[in-house]
Amino acid sequence: MARRHLAWSRWASRRDEWAAWQGVQPAGEAPAEGPWALVHRTATHPQYKDQYESLPSHLPGWARSKKQRPPRWSQENNVAPRMVGVDCEMCETDQDPRALVGVSVVDEDGGVLLKELVLPPGKIVDLKTDITGLTLSDLATVTTTLEDVQATP
Repeated sequence: MARRHLAWSRWASRRDEWAAWQGVQPAGEAPAEGPWALVHRTATHPQYKDQYESLPSHLPGWARSKKQRPPRWSQENNVAPRMVGVDCEMCETDQDPRALVGVSVVDEDGGVLLKELVLPPGKIVDLKTDITGLTLSDLATVTTTLEDVQATP
């Protein structure tokens, strides 16, 4: 655990250095259109830091992207962003009130990169069918776990 926390500390330190460097980007360099404009608007949204930078990704069960570069560096080096959209379907189990039961990932062109039903831990208490559209019969043959999805390249 200490080793994992040390790796997280190094990652957080690098993230903070990049954020400071990104923060001094001259206003004229901030993208006004295209995919980098979306990245810029997302990163500068008032709730971004509270909702996304404070996620406890150093804890067991979390997975982080291996390759991370600040948007400003990527813009300066003409690296196009790789964007993905993620949709998670959640249910309630006797072990987790927000257990993953389905995940879909699409790329910037709408191509499906991943679409999996996931076997949640424990016994399902509420499948939230009115939101997820899933029924217990949809999960009858599912064996994929959260760990399996996280390990998907």
